[in-house]
Amino acid sequence: MATATLFLDTRRAKEDDKYPVKLTIYHNRQKQRYGLGIDLTESEWHKINSPKLRDDDLKKIKAKLEVFTTKASAVIELLGDSFTFNSFEDEYFEKSLKKKGSDKVYEAFEEYIEKLNREDRIGNAVAYQSALNSFKSLRKNLSFHDVTPDFLNNYEKEMLQKGKSITTVGIYLRSLRHIVNLAINKGILKPQSYPFKRDRYEIPTSRNEKQALNFEDLKKILTFQSDLPGERKAIDFWIFSYLCNGMNMADICRLKYKNIEGDYLTFIRKKTSRTRRSDIKPIRCFLAPEAKTIISLHGNPDIKPDHYIFDILDPGIDAKREREKIQFFTRHINRYMKNIAEKIGISAGVSTYAARHSFATVLKRKGASIDYIKDSLGHSDLKTTENYLDSFLDETIKKNTSLLTDF
Repeated sequence: MATATLFLDTRRAKEDDKYPVKLTIYHNRQKQRYGLGIDLTESEWHKINSPKLRDDDLKKIKAKLEVFTTKASAVIELLGDSFTFNSFEDEYFEKSLKKKGSDKVYEAFEEYIEKLNREDRIGNAVAYQSALNSFKSLRKNLSFHDVTPDFLNNYEKEMLQKGKSITTVGIYLRSLRHIVNLAINKGILKPQSYPFKRDRYEIPTSRNEKQALNFEDLKKILTFQSDLPGERKAIDFWIFSYLCNGMNMADICRLKYKNIEGDYLTFIRKKTSRTRRSDIKPIRCFLAPEAKTIISLHGNPDIKPDHYIFDILDPGIDAKREREKIQFFTRHINRYMKNIAEKIGISAGVSTYAARHSFATVLKRKGASIDYIKDSLGHSDLKTTENYLDSFLDETIKKNTSLLTDF
């Protein structure tokens, strides 16, 4: 049976030193949290939960919060054994498409985007908004019954003719597929009408471009020296990513000193932190001497557990501003790395993404198992890891083919 409680989310303080109160639903050892539009200081939160509450304003807030939990408990009881987080959201927020009798795809997109924003999943919200805009550019109105293999094939064809890449088209179509799946779960669309099947329509996929650097180019980067602060900082963070399991810049920006345990760094990828899988394993990497040096050079001198290691994000900023700062920082690194590559004669791409691919590929070349690499990268399946190793596999094919004439 699911349960409903209230939770003061103290991970990020707002400008007025208040934190959002969230409704937390637990079910089968999983949880989901929902914003309620109420912010409190830690002191106010403790007072509200005190049996001797005297403040009239806080009494009113407490009464509102009790309404939220009472309603949540009523919805949980109504759903009974058929409880799912999606069905709870439909009933609780009263936004079920089934209730409205609507089969409009764009309405479903907008509701899902609103849900993502409410959960501070800003990056996903932006991605779904881009997909929605793309479909609207092709067709002003779209019902779920209009999403047929013919429609999908025509959409793919027109987008490619407009110069969109296979990768972009695939991303937009996977967003649509998720919205269609939600509609089927809600009974709006019958399963037999599902268009995304092997014998009906398959979303196009593109082969990942080679991102990993060869040993010679890696050596050039690892030994590069510069007197320019911007270049020095960029290459230091690139190397930190490479040495720390190919950690992406978003996760590097979010690191806190409590993630350091002796000579090891333990963290959960932001990309997977919201998943409802119960088997998520924290990523653990050894802090090589070079990585420790980078922390000492660029790290926050105040090493309190809840302080960021690197002074990139500000405490208490909202999810949108956090995303903007991470994007700016990543662009800064990539811009300087491009200049460095030209200086030292590297023609391959040297973006932060290349650091992650190089970490995986070097380990494979040195004999590490794919299972180990998979866990180090935080992947949920081997297929994703194997995509990272494309460049390694191509080199192996080339080398082995040369043996055919090497007498």
